[in-house]
Amino acid sequence: SPTGAKVAAAVSYNATTRTATLNPTASLALGTRYTVRLSSGIKDVRGNPLTATTWAFTTDPAPRVTGRSPAVNATNVARATNVTAKFSEPVSGINTTTVKLTNRASATVGAVVSYNATTRTATLNPKASLAAGSRYTVRLSNGIKDARGNALAATTWSFTTGAR
Repeated sequence: SPTGAKVAAAVSYNATTRTATLNPTASLALGTRYTVRLSSGIKDVRGNPLTATTWAFTTDPAPRVTGRSPAVNATNVARATNVTAKFSEPVSGINTTTVKLTNRASATVGAVVSYNATTRTATLNPKASLAAGSRYTVRLSNGIKDARGNALAATTWSFTTGAR
């Protein structure tokens, strides 16, 4: 692991293909660099040791939000504004269940949700103007996933509309 701790795993060897397989007993953390070490304790049938070898790899990262509008804790936001979230990579699962806008009473605001794959941007367009001087919360769920099935960490942020 990145801290040097060994990852619990089962190791198998196929003599026909001369392939060793290390299968972790739990999923590796997303977006994390791991190092593989083969020691000189590995020997051929004549007892000749393997030259110690190491290499590293990084697991696939989960998608993340790279831009949002309105900004976190924005104030005086126009009441007719759309909410947008831009993602670090293409995602799927964008709909009114995974992208929500709620008011101070936690009631969901009726909206149309769309996704632009080219810009990797989800847009929430409220069906009516937002209330004046009110705080709203945007909620993106972990139902939003990348092509490999990695889930977005649930994300929330709030903003307040202007008085008019």
